[in-house]
Amino acid sequence: MKLELLVTIKKSLDKNYSNRLILYLNSFWEHSIQSDKGLKFIIKILKEVSNNFNVELLDFEKNIEQIPNKYIKEKVEILVDTFKNSNNITLQESTLDILKKLGENYSNIIVSKLGKVFIDREDISVFVMPYKGLFESFDIDEVKKWVNKNGEDAAVVIARSLNSPEPKENNSLYVPELTEWILEKFETSDRVFNEFTAGRYSMQAVWVGEKIEEHDNLVKKMQPYLKHRLRRIREWAQWEIDYSKKFIKENEYEDIVIKREN
Repeated sequence: MKLELLVTIKKSLDKNYSNRLILYLNSFWEHSIQSDKGLKFIIKILKEVSNNFNVELLDFEKNIEQIPNKYIKEKVEILVDTFKNSNNITLQESTLDILKKLGENYSNIIVSKLGKVFIDREDISVFVMPYKGLFESFDIDEVKKWVNKNGEDAAVVIARSLNSPEPKENNSLYVPELTEWILEKFETSDRVFNEFTAGRYSMQAVWVGEKIEEHDNLVKKMQPYLKHRLRRIREWAQWEIDYSKKFIKENEYEDIVIKREN
């Protein structure tokens, strides 16, 4: 009965309004539609929405959640297409969060499809959102397999999202596995290294007072990395120190200019 109502709504109203109403009702009913016919109908609606998102985000999330994982390929396709076709940061983050959770069991499906979107986006090299830790949330072996297949272009587009080296209590030279692998495998690539450093503070608010207070500690923390076996890790450590000095100097200069003008 409920499926028949949804089908009638789809036939009777314009596409945008009917899709919004259908996903709202289906999320409100919660798991009422479980037949293959009904699920395929909802999947069809979600595919339409992924190309032109015009529904409530909460309704979209609930409908995705209600699709069982026997339709995992369809779910991943919907989520990746939604991410690809949207410039809404909240929506993009939502789709990536869902993909991360699915990645625990389905990295073999997700990595190649999502990776292709990153490579195909011509503006990815200047994309301000670094999506920090995104590819580490998937199976590392699947990510390595995808990078090996697609080469430097793949390494470039995920370099911004890689987690930074960070000392641990029992390891002052800790480097995340994927970060170390990428920077070693593509050690000669300036493109990869430049994207990696560009993602360190992208979309982060940094206060000059805080930077001044942390500078000495940063220099101390970087010392072991300045002697790391990998050249690109050593260069990153020096870049961190130089960036901190430059940031402090530029902001101190701006303060002087402002005081003179006042």
